[in-house]
Amino acid sequence: MRTIRFLTVAAAASLATPAGAITKLIGDVDGFGIYPIGLVRATGAPHTSPVDTDGDGIIEPLEFLPDWNRNGSTAVGSGDSFDFRSAAEVAAANGAQWTDRAVQNAGAAHNATFTFTFTVPTFGANDYGVNHYINFVFGDYDVNPASLSVDGQIVPLTLQGGGRDGLVQKAAAVVPWSAMVDGQVIIKVQAPNEPYLAFDYALLDTDQIADADSDGVPDSLDNCIITPNTDQSDIDGDGIGDACDTCNDPDQDGVCDGDDNCPDVANANQQDSDGDGTGDACDACPLDANNDVDQDGVCGNVDNCAYVANGSQADSDGDGAGDACDVCPFDADDDADQDGACGDVDNCNGLANADQADADGDSVGDACDVCPTDALNDEDGDGICGGEDACAGTTAEAVPTVSLGVNRWADVNGDGIFDTTMPKGKGPGRSYTIEDTAGCSCTQIIAALGLGEGHSKHGCSISAMDEWVALH
Repeated sequence: MRTIRFLTVAAAASLATPAGAITKLIGDVDGFGIYPIGLVRATGAPHTSPVDTDGDGIIEPLEFLPDWNRNGSTAVGSGDSFDFRSAAEVAAANGAQWTDRAVQNAGAAHNATFTFTFTVPTFGANDYGVNHYINFVFGDYDVNPASLSVDGQIVPLTLQGGGRDGLVQKAAAVVPWSAMVDGQVIIKVQAPNEPYLAFDYALLDTDQIADADSDGVPDSLDNCIITPNTDQSDIDGDGIGDACDTCNDPDQDGVCDGDDNCPDVANANQQDSDGDGTGDACDACPLDANNDVDQDGVCGNVDNCAYVANGSQADSDGDGAGDACDVCPFDADDDADQDGACGDVDNCNGLANADQADADGDSVGDACDVCPTDALNDEDGDGICGGEDACAGTTAEAVPTVSLGVNRWADVNGDGIFDTTMPKGKGPGRSYTIEDTAGCSCTQIIAALGLGEGHSKHGCSISAMDEWVALH
């Protein structure tokens, strides 16, 4: 007796379906679990027409369910009951419990439900955004009405017609991408009057059922599409059936699969620029051994933020480090003074001041503020900060109005050093700066001390200067 190898959902994932695509199987591809050798279809005498018309050992679409008792019909109450379900199928709740048996009595199969649940493909998967198909293989559907409800959409089915009692058929219906985003597709059989119906399997796939080698196994589940291999044997477990596996060289580049660094794309030279074991011909990032480790679509050798996803590659400060991983995304120098405050917000950029203290609130940190307690920062520009300036608003010197007298003082040239006319002989032994006078000119000192007209004509005397300096 031939041993049937059941194809399950787990097996399907490793066969011909592209990586990432949804291929969900309810039931198994085993020809209703029936071993067909010696069985005949429902015909008149002498009842010799085989159910397995191509003799490949599996009942498939356009072949027939058996007329078990050879009475010329396949029907309820005609000795044609069968149940070849596995224990797992009997216990199933997703629809597999309806497969591999004859569902008998009118309406017994009505609303039989096949529920596909799956992880919704994400962007980058082979079938992201792609419409799929529900494929359905069933037998002996010959009573109206006959249809499927696919996520609520009614899909008419073609009845088998006269002279084709027990016909096995396949049907397919488009499942739009919009109906898949909830991670579930539901088939309900609409057969309120059908008294005898059998299901082999239901398949959710990116394509309609095709069977290029006519071995009864759909191409999307077949590990050897071009050569019949009903039993799906694969002794080396490489996903290529033994019937068509020569040296496991699917890309036909002369390098066998086990040694090929790019087994699905021809690359006889096996070039691998980044040494990651994947040949350049099929390496999404041929110069990045980590192959876009952050999965943002930008290879590491050109990614401005190689370990943090940032598909936009935004680099606001133009320093070559993407904003997503730039410690200072708006500071091209990346906190040059290393005080923990980025340059674009550092109130003392270039001089470390982790505390960012700003006593006068002028947005200039105390560490580099020439007048840390003067928010106006020496508004009159005399070099004396506002808190120490006794004459805020210092203006150009207005004295002497006649001439600068001997041992008389005034900042005539406005350089912050008081000028004088030296006496003959020994000098005055004095010098004064604008700092000594707390930011006041001789003109302002005269006004503040109420000095006489002589000071205005010839400058402030030594005694006046000393008095003012002592006061401040």
